[in-house]
Amino acid sequence: MDAGTFESALRETHPANRFGWLVLLSGIATSLATLALLLALNAALPALALMNWHANYVVPLGAILVGLAAGSGYGIACWLKRARLGKRLMFGILLLQAGCFFGSHY
Repeated sequence: MDAGTFESALRETHPANRFGWLVLLSGIATSLATLALLLALNAALPALALMNWHANYVVPLGAILVGLAAGSGYGIACWLKRARLGKRLMFGILLLQAGCFFGSHY
């Protein structure tokens, strides 16, 4: 067995690669929780309009804060489980976040 084949086999069976599903589930959970909290805040305090907060009328500060809260599950799960953020996992995260974005507008 040559070194390239051994390294690729090691990468596939490494424990850090087994937690991709947990990372995705954590991200979905925080995204849905953030969306629910945002909808509840908009219903209870319509004048608050968190998504319309801007710094110097340019930087969408509210949207950045909501995005950080929604995506925090991915980062926390990766950090706790020491999961590697490979191409497939990153692509899955991007698809899920795009789905959450369009779902929130629906």
